[in-house]
Amino acid sequence: MQLCLLRVGQFIIALTLFAFVSECENESQAQETRPNVILMMADDMGWGDVSFSVRLGEDLSGTDINYGGTPHWSMPHLETMASNGLKFSRMYSQHTVCSPTRASVLTGRAPQRQSITFANTGKMQNREITVGEYAKSLGYTTGLFGKWHLGSLTRDVSDANRGGPGSFSVYSTPLNNGFDVEYVTESKVSTYNPTTSGMTTTTRYWTGPGQSVPLNSPNMQGDDSAIIARETNDFITNAVNDSQPFLAIVWFHTPHKPVNDPNGNRDNIAAYTYAMQDLDSAIGQIRTHVESLGIANDTILMFTSDNGAEDGQNYNPAGLRNNKRELHEGGVRVPGIIEWPNTISAGTTHTPMVTSDYLPTLLDIWEIEPVDSRPIDGVSMANTIFLDRDATRDQSIVFKSTNGHQSVIGVDGRYKLISTNNGDNWELYDLVLDFGEQNAVANSASIGSADVATQTIFNSLLNDYSLWETSVAASSQSEFTGDYSNRVASNFGGTVSVEPPENLGNGNVATGGTPILYLERQHATLRADVEVNSLGEEGTYSIGDSGMLGEGLVVNSYLMHFNPTSSNQVNATAKFTFEDKIAGVIGGYDLLVATDELSYADPNFESSLNRRMDTADGWEILDDGYTIEFDLRATNFVDEARILTASSLNQVPDPITIETVIGDGVVQRSMVTSVNVMFSAAVSIGPEAFELEKRGTDGGDVELSSAIDNSGQGPSVVLTFSGPFAEASGSLIDGNYQLTVHGDQITDGQGVALDVDGDGNPGGVLVIGDEESEAFFRLFGDSDQNRIVNVVDLLGFRQAYQLMSGDASFDASFDSNVDETIDIFDLLRFRQNYLETMPFNEPPPPRSFRKTPVRSK
Repeated sequence: MQLCLLRVGQFIIALTLFAFVSECENESQAQETRPNVILMMADDMGWGDVSFSVRLGEDLSGTDINYGGTPHWSMPHLETMASNGLKFSRMYSQHTVCSPTRASVLTGRAPQRQSITFANTGKMQNREITVGEYAKSLGYTTGLFGKWHLGSLTRDVSDANRGGPGSFSVYSTPLNNGFDVEYVTESKVSTYNPTTSGMTTTTRYWTGPGQSVPLNSPNMQGDDSAIIARETNDFITNAVNDSQPFLAIVWFHTPHKPVNDPNGNRDNIAAYTYAMQDLDSAIGQIRTHVESLGIANDTILMFTSDNGAEDGQNYNPAGLRNNKRELHEGGVRVPGIIEWPNTISAGTTHTPMVTSDYLPTLLDIWEIEPVDSRPIDGVSMANTIFLDRDATRDQSIVFKSTNGHQSVIGVDGRYKLISTNNGDNWELYDLVLDFGEQNAVANSASIGSADVATQTIFNSLLNDYSLWETSVAASSQSEFTGDYSNRVASNFGGTVSVEPPENLGNGNVATGGTPILYLERQHATLRADVEVNSLGEEGTYSIGDSGMLGEGLVVNSYLMHFNPTSSNQVNATAKFTFEDKIAGVIGGYDLLVATDELSYADPNFESSLNRRMDTADGWEILDDGYTIEFDLRATNFVDEARILTASSLNQVPDPITIETVIGDGVVQRSMVTSVNVMFSAAVSIGPEAFELEKRGTDGGDVELSSAIDNSGQGPSVVLTFSGPFAEASGSLIDGNYQLTVHGDQITDGQGVALDVDGDGNPGGVLVIGDEESEAFFRLFGDSDQNRIVNVVDLLGFRQAYQLMSGDASFDASFDSNVDETIDIFDLLRFRQNYLETMPFNEPPPPRSFRKTPVRSK
C-alpha cells in the first residue's frame, strides 16, 4: 500500500510499503499536470461594456447590476464564457490607466513599487519577477501578444511613443521578462488595419530584438483583435504539438482609441460597435481553438480590462461614477471572468478581486511559493474560486494614482475610502448600497460625529492605506536597500551596483581601474542550451574548462564590466563572492550577444574580447564554487563577462521515489532486504547519504551496502541489507531499524543540497521506518485497528507470531500458568510481556519531514 506523497523542499518522496496502512492513505493527491493559462485583457473596456447580469442579493439592494445589457452590440462569446465560468461582480484594475495595471498583472505588485506610476512611465525592470518567469521555471512555454506598454521594444528605429535610436533608458521587452514568444506593440494601435490606417503608422508589431512585422504586411490587414487571436492560436498549437503546458498573456488593444472600422468611422458609436463585436469574435476564436485541440478541460481562461472606459466612449456607464484616470468605480471597476471547465463551477462571487491577485492565485494553483520576501500586494483568490464564493479577502485593496487620487477597499468589499486631493479629505462609501458613490457615509470633516461603527470602519481603512504607503516607501529606496537583494555576499577590489546603465558602450561608463559587477537579471530561464566556461562544479576550474547549461535552467545573471579611462595600461584585480553557486561564466562577445535575453541593458556589448584563463588577463572560479577572481589588464577597450549563478526558482524536478522490496519471497512484514532509490534529476550522492541504525533489542546487526546506477535520467541507488533477521522486529519496516537519508550529502547540478526537511534550507534528515511502525506495534494484535483487542485479535497475534518465528513449538510460550490450556488471559499476558520488550517506553522523536497540504480545486 502506498503512503501519501510527502513534499520535501523541491522534491517529492513516495514510499511504497508492504502490508502497511498509512495514516494519510486517503489524502487526495496533487494534480500532476499543471493547467494551461490564457489571460486575456481588453484595453479601456468599462464595467458596463459586456452583457450579463449580476444580482447583488435580496437582503441588500436587490438591484440587478448589468455588465452592459447594452443596446449597441452583443458579445455572445464573452457571455458564453461568463455563463460557463465564474463571474466577478467586483473585479478591479490595480490602476486607472494602462501601464501600471499591466505591471500589476505580471508581478502581483503595486505599480508604485516598480516606478510605473502612469502610462508611458518607467519600464519592467530586470529585478522584477514576472508570472512568465515563474511559469518558465515550471516548464511552461510562454508568450505575450498585443499591447506591451511596459517599455520600448527598440533602440534602433523610431517606433510608437518612446522607441527610437539610442532609447536605452526605456528599453524592456517581453523576451527579457520571462516570455519565449512575443508579438507585441509598444503601445496603442488602430483597432482596424493597425499599422496602415493613417493613425498609428509608426507603431510596429515586434517579434524579437530588431525584428518587426513590416508595416504594410498583409498580416497587418483587418481587425486588430483578429490579428492578436491568430498569433495566440498559432502559439497554442505549437505548444500542444510540443506537449508543453503554456501561458499566453493576450492584451487586446480594443477598445482603446483610436477606434476605427472599414467604413472610415473613428471614435464614434459605429466604430466602437464594430470593434467590440470583433473583440468578442477574437475571444471566441481562442476559446474555439482550445476546444478543437481537446485541451479545454486543461486550460484556465481569464478575462478582464486594464481600466474603466475612456471619456467620450462610455456608452454603457452602468451607473458607475467617472471613467478612466479616476479612482471612483467607473475608472477601476472592470469585467472579470475565470473559466476552467469541469474544475471551476459556474456562478458569481461578490468578493472583490484586483489584477494584482492574478500572480499569487496562479502560484497557489501551481502549488509553488514566492521565491523571496519582496512585498506582493495581491492575494490568492483560490479559496474564493474553488471553495467559498462568499469568502472575504485576506487583505484590503489599495489604489493610488498620480492625479491626487488614492483609495482603499476593505476585505469584505462593502466599504471604500477615497480621497481626490492627496488625502486632505477622505470620503467613505458603502459600495453595496451605493455602488454609484453618490452619497458618502462620512468624510474627514464629519467622521468625528459619526457612530462608533462608522468611525471604526473609517479609521481601519485609513490605517490600511497608511501602512501600505509606508511599505511602498520602503520598496522605493535606492539600490538594493528596498525589496531586492543583489545576492553578492562580499567583494574585494571591485564595486557592486544595480542593473547596468542603459548604454555600456566604450567610454560611456567611466570605471577607471575598478571593475563593476552589475546585477543584470534575477531568475532568468535559459531559452536554449548556453555554452559557459568553468561549470559550477567544485575542483574543475582548470584552463579551458567549458560546458553547456541546459535549456530551462533558471539562473541569476551578473555582468562584470571593466572600462579603463586611461590610454595607458591598467591592471585590476577583483574578487566577488556570491550567495549562490556559480553555474558558469560567459566570456566572449558572440556568446554575450547570444544570451541577450538575460538582460536588456545593452545587447551589443561593444567590442568585448574573449577572456580565458590561458590569457594574460582573465578570471578564475575558486574551489568553493561561490567566488570568482578577475585579473584584468586593458588599455582603452571594454572588458565584460557574464556570470551565471544558481537560482531559487529552478524548475521543480521529478519526484524521488523510494521503494521497499520484500526479499526471498517471504510475505511477512519482516526481512526487508533492499531499497531502491531513484532520482529523476542528476544528483551527486555522498558516501554518507544513507545510514541504517539499529533501534530495538531484537534482530541481529544488519549491514548496509549501496550500488549506484547512472544509466537513467538520474541515478538509481540500490541499498542492500544483509545479516540476521531473527524476529518480526528484525527489519527496516518494523522500526527496529531506521533508514536515514542525509540531505546534505545529496546535491543537484548546481551544488545545492537536497532540502529534505522542506524548511527552505538545504540539507536536513529524512527518517524512514520508525513512527508509523511503532504505532502499529502499540496496537499489535489489533487486526481491525479499532484500538480494541479481543480474543479474535489475540488469536491472530498468536498465529502471526508463530509464522514469523517459524516454530510451532512456541505454543508453550503462550501458556503462562502451564495448565495446558491457552485462554484469553494467557494471550493478554503474553502480549503485555512482549510489548514491554519493545523500545517504546518513550515517545518517538518528531518526524523530520513536513507535509505540504494539497490544495483543493
